[in-house]
Amino acid sequence: MLASAVFDGHGRVTGRTTEIMDGINDTSTFSADYTLDPDCGGTVHFTDHDHRVFFNNPHDLAMVVVDGGHRVRFVLTGTRAAPGFSGGPEVVVSGGLERVDAAPGH
Repeated sequence: MLASAVFDGHGRVTGRTTEIMDGINDTSTFSADYTLDPDCGGTVHFTDHDHRVFFNNPHDLAMVVVDGGHRVRFVLTGTRAAPGFSGGPEVVVSGGLERVDAAPGH
């Protein structure tokens, strides 16, 4: 999975993902609500994700923010694959995001 995401600092995240599973390329956009606890752990709850192939809505991520806010580690929780996806009914996705500051004017 390759993703870009913008966390707005007020509980909303938007972005785009590209995923390849079983030789199928699925590019989608998303918006989701997130919570972040004082211990830097949190959740992302996806209800508006236009995956055409892999996941049913809603689905969730457990996350932790590390390195002073420059990285996010996550694991997909409680989701089921979309009907007909040969990867099986349970899908495990984990990974990380790294902060990239946009150049002025971008």
